[in-house]
Amino acid sequence: VWPVWSPDGTRIAAWRGNALVTLKEDGTEIVDLGAAAGVSTVASEGRVAWSPDGQWVVAATTIGSTNGLWAF
Repeated sequence: VWPVWSPDGTRIAAWRGNALVTLKEDGTEIVDLGAAAGVSTVASEGRVAWSPDGQWVVAATTIGSTNGLWAF
């Protein structure tokens, strides 16, 4: 699964192992979205997309035992 640029081009959303992260273009300011939301993301490494306004990252993944589309 490929990394996805934010709508404004300032951040990238990508899978990093079993974590969904966002980061700046230069690899700094890494944010683990699952940890930030207080959940353990068990990634199926599904597709990732940004909301049009860049406020949310949506991923097809599994959290706990629930598969679905999750917004972070």
